[in-house]
Amino acid sequence: MASLILIQALIILISLAIYRRRTSHGKAPLPPGPPPLPIIGNLYDMPPPETAEYKHWLKHKDVYGPISSVRLFNQVIVLIHDKQAAHDICTRHSGRPASKFAFDVCGAGKWLVGQQPGETFRRYRKMISVQFGSKEAVSKFNSLQDMETKRLLVKMANEPEKVVETLYTHSSSLIFKIVYGYSIDPSKPDALVNLMHRVMARLPFMLAPLTWAVDMMPLLDHLPQGFPGASFKRLGRQYKTELYAAAQVPFDFIIDRIHDARYQNSYVSKLCQKHGFPESRAPTLEQETVKWTATSLCAGAVETISPAIKGFILAMIMFPDVQRKAHEEFDRVVGPNRLPSYEHQPHLPYIKAIVSEVLRWAPVAPIGIPHMAKEDTLYQGYLIPKGAILLPSIWWILHDPSVYQRPNAFEPERFMEPRNEPDPRSEAFGYGSRICPGRVLTEPSLFLAIARILAVFSIAKAVVNGVEIEVELELSPGSPCHPKDFAYSIRPRSESMANLVREIEQDVPWADGDSANLSREIHDILSKE
Repeated sequence: MASLILIQALIILISLAIYRRRTSHGKAPLPPGPPPLPIIGNLYDMPPPETAEYKHWLKHKDVYGPISSVRLFNQVIVLIHDKQAAHDICTRHSGRPASKFAFDVCGAGKWLVGQQPGETFRRYRKMISVQFGSKEAVSKFNSLQDMETKRLLVKMANEPEKVVETLYTHSSSLIFKIVYGYSIDPSKPDALVNLMHRVMARLPFMLAPLTWAVDMMPLLDHLPQGFPGASFKRLGRQYKTELYAAAQVPFDFIIDRIHDARYQNSYVSKLCQKHGFPESRAPTLEQETVKWTATSLCAGAVETISPAIKGFILAMIMFPDVQRKAHEEFDRVVGPNRLPSYEHQPHLPYIKAIVSEVLRWAPVAPIGIPHMAKEDTLYQGYLIPKGAILLPSIWWILHDPSVYQRPNAFEPERFMEPRNEPDPRSEAFGYGSRICPGRVLTEPSLFLAIARILAVFSIAKAVVNGVEIEVELELSPGSPCHPKDFAYSIRPRSESMANLVREIEQDVPWADGDSANLSREIHDILSKE
């Protein structure tokens, strides 16, 4: 008991000392915000559990303006609800908040999202850019994306009640094939996909700013496990086991396939051959870079493509006139009994605008992944102190009524003549050196999936006992996020399209997946915890 009291007293004294230092920044004031309490700062002004952060901070903006701040213990958080300020500040400051729990205890510092600016960060991004940095580079995956979107249509037609699960299967199947040459199990839950989904579900929890005591008091990491105040260690060890397995297991899978000459061309196989990895299992710098960029790509792409298409389906229910116009454009340009392809993209401006509107209307990262100020900076007369957490409100910037007319409406026309409202990609994919490295791959994936769903299906409100079920856009907490589940009805929009899907099913049969080779290994790793 005495030791616990001593630790608590030390924490309070250290917090108070840092708090006093952080509240005396010379003459320039911090951005406005609610008055902080001694030591704990604005603890009671933080978002409540299960509340979407962007919604909570919108109320803050209305009171304190487009650039505001709160303080939590010794940490300053700057909230940005202005497009120009977000670009100016987040492009200049590309650091990540030093989350001891997420990046050290849980091991997420190995991922691209957890890398601080420096040599490793540049090496990660360069390796990804060579494979996915241009339209020409990603065009080599067109045939694979063609096949996977056809399978998506078949599964949606055969199991319309499982569209959400099907979307996740589609995005996982596509990206695991591109990155690892791995085929997911088509008929039952896939062990590797489930593992990655489990890790990604943990990520917003791990990265939530100032949720963990060890982030505010790194000295707690030196406490023995089981000691009062060190319960985070047990949880962190579990998360780290899962996160490392999600990187190592598929990497070992492709190395084994290369040894046996049974591999398919993929991001990892090309880099393995380039660097001669099959000759040695000893970890090298290049080997670690390939492994961690691969798992970063998989996680990012799956958690972007699936929620975006889900948001699109919701929009088609809420705004049926958009769907009608899209069907008209498709019938006029592509014609009946055919699927749109990449070659049709320049001739389908309305459907291209739908993709842009999906990125704006339901952003996958509505509050943005936090940046960190690398140095003291004066901006519009306010001090942004070194080490401040920077939270750009992507949702507000993309719904600012001074920029976008009727921002809560889903209107693809906003990106066409004569309106020409700003392209949302400059916000939706991040800022500066933190811009999403897989965006060049993600965009054509979204276009082809959305265009083909529109070509084949009619999406409408669900009807229960003769009553239409109303739906609305509600995003889950965290970043990345997804639209919360909603009722829907989906069916082929004509008998000819239903027949086309049946023909496609014969042309693109599912092969056996690779999950059986990994299920036992993944189970054994996770069961050790």
